[in-house]
Amino acid sequence: MSIKIKYIIIILLASLGVHAQTIEGHVWENTEAGKVPVYSANVYWLNTTIGTTTDFNGYFALPKHETQTQLVISYIGYSNDTIDASASGKLEIVLTKPQTLDVATVEATKSGTNYSSLGAINSINLSEKEFKKAACCNLSESFETNAAVDVNFADGITGAKTIKMMGLDGIYTQLMIENIPSIRGLGRTFGMSHIPGSWLESVQISKGVGTVVNGYEAMAGQINVELKKPDEAERLHFNAYINHMGRSEVNLNISNEFNERLSTMIMVHGSAFRTRTDMNHDGFLDIPLNQQFNVANRWAWFHKGWEVQGFARGIYEGRIGGQEEFDPKTPKLEQPYYGMDLGIQRYEGFLKTGRVFKKGLNRSMGWINEAAYHKMEGFFGRNDYKGVNTHYYSNLIFQTNIVNPMHQLKAGASFLLDDYQEQFGNIDLKRRELVPGVFGEYQFTYLTTFTLLAGMRLDYHNLYGVFATPRLHLKYSPKEMTTFRVSAGRGYRVASILAENTNVLVSSRQVIVAEALQPEESWTFGGSFTQKWVHKNRDFSFNVDFYRTEFMNQVVLDLDEDRYSSIFYNLDGRSYANSLQIEAIAEVIRGLEIRLAYKFNDVKTTYQGELRDRLFTPRHAGQLNAAYTTRSKRWLFDATLQLNGRGRLPASYSQSELTTDGDYSPVFVTLNAQITKIWKQWEVYVGGENITGYRQHDPIIGYENPFSPDFDASSIWGPIFGPMAYVGVRFNIPHKEHVAR
Repeated sequence: MSIKIKYIIIILLASLGVHAQTIEGHVWENTEAGKVPVYSANVYWLNTTIGTTTDFNGYFALPKHETQTQLVISYIGYSNDTIDASASGKLEIVLTKPQTLDVATVEATKSGTNYSSLGAINSINLSEKEFKKAACCNLSESFETNAAVDVNFADGITGAKTIKMMGLDGIYTQLMIENIPSIRGLGRTFGMSHIPGSWLESVQISKGVGTVVNGYEAMAGQINVELKKPDEAERLHFNAYINHMGRSEVNLNISNEFNERLSTMIMVHGSAFRTRTDMNHDGFLDIPLNQQFNVANRWAWFHKGWEVQGFARGIYEGRIGGQEEFDPKTPKLEQPYYGMDLGIQRYEGFLKTGRVFKKGLNRSMGWINEAAYHKMEGFFGRNDYKGVNTHYYSNLIFQTNIVNPMHQLKAGASFLLDDYQEQFGNIDLKRRELVPGVFGEYQFTYLTTFTLLAGMRLDYHNLYGVFATPRLHLKYSPKEMTTFRVSAGRGYRVASILAENTNVLVSSRQVIVAEALQPEESWTFGGSFTQKWVHKNRDFSFNVDFYRTEFMNQVVLDLDEDRYSSIFYNLDGRSYANSLQIEAIAEVIRGLEIRLAYKFNDVKTTYQGELRDRLFTPRHAGQLNAAYTTRSKRWLFDATLQLNGRGRLPASYSQSELTTDGDYSPVFVTLNAQITKIWKQWEVYVGGENITGYRQHDPIIGYENPFSPDFDASSIWGPIFGPMAYVGVRFNIPHKEHVAR
């Protein structure tokens, strides 16, 4: 047996409490209140990487070394202590010599996009710095400078945005607000545009299956949105934006800390677009007229291990689209023009209660409750639409160490209620989902070298029975800046076919549900490699990841079989997605960061017995982002060049002779750029989107006669308007205690 394997076995035995071959003890520090245990102190054998950390009681257990007897204890703020551990019995170590640190000035530049080296899940963190590289008026526009997520219009009428991740439609990515599955159901249609960019603190993008704690729906990734916190945000933040096409918006955030325990924050957003634009001269508005009012209030309270956070929000939005001559004041049956008129109301809130137990093995408990009411009502052409979604979600989570911090357990129970009522024309879709569930997740961590995260959840769906969701994540870091990850797991979801496919609503195609639709089910496997390094005080990183999603069942939208029908049916055959992404980030000179990414997507689905490329999914894509910050930190320059490859089009579009590439959309390039000038509290930014001016010239088939069977606004694969210029201003008043941070 090799020495390395032997020590791995000894470490595992020690971590499980087998102390026959271990050394154990406690680490303490002296304070004014007396001797207290030190949590998370490093304890390791001298001149080795074999070690552990202390738990909340200051306790540690470590396998004895065959030759080494000198034990090192290190903790931030104290000098390293080296002791002789050859004697028997428990060690009681008291740290009493705080270090005297010389004053030093440290200057560093942190990228707005960062691949995490911590944790078992492959995740990318987007910070507020990244959001400021573009106008970022809402969440859907926060991904413009990031290669992991693609954003495009869902159709040629509504202005709804849709995303793709790992080659799959955004419906297979779980969208969360502060780890609560919030943007789902009917709220997914315009949900990303309902989160203003000025509310964002950070966004985490996770690839592959997610953690079982957040449910069974993360089939091909998770996007978690962290909103600004009242105890951390600016005292006042103001943002105003306008573009040359007439879109304008205003944002105001005000926070107040009453004391160290209680704080609150009000966030207000208003936006409007009232200019009728038709750049391709087809008689239809390129962008619908719209107005949105969005206001939220959140509270935070902390006291003696307790934490309570509350959030409440109300949204009103109106959207009008269709032909330029359409008059929303005239009844739709009394005018010859095609129009869309939608009103959206949403009320939601969550309450998160947490308790950290000081006694015991890092034990804590959290209880999350969320409720929402979402109503969308109006019409498309001559078809009425009404959708109402009532939602309630509850998740109780208990976390504890097992024996010591190397072993951690999360367990809990959840409950989901979703009531859907949708009517479109003569289609009436109703269902009520009641889903209680239980879950458990075990994590084993050895220093920063190895992490295993294994989870299992069981949910009982009142309509579809038991969902069993196993998931596994592994991380291995042989060196500090080298990380390997692999993951595997199952996911489920129940489709809301109308809300998730607005393109079928803006068409004369007949909507056909061919059979009783079953839940979608998939397995996703994959892994990643991340390498970081520092050269001449400049950061570099390289990441490559590959994932494969294989569907056991999928709700297929068939736009090929009949150009006059949109047919939904269960998968009969194979459906899969292979996704490869390679990305390099380099600070080539001081202040200049370059990001270069390439994506390859092989996505196929069986349509009527034939395995074909997935619609509107480019096989190849690339992105180049350059960001420069002057030494004074007063000027920021950013530019993003996006290469979009060919994607398969439905038969109705390719046969209409609207593209020269037959069954596939052409290759095209877009360019976005922005310049920001910063003063002490003021920021002014100017920029442009789609500077190359490329656009899909005829996004609407049969626009000459929108009430004929040939009318179809569902096939959108590129920009539908040309270059756009904008200008904006930001004003910030930070909290006094934040100035020095």
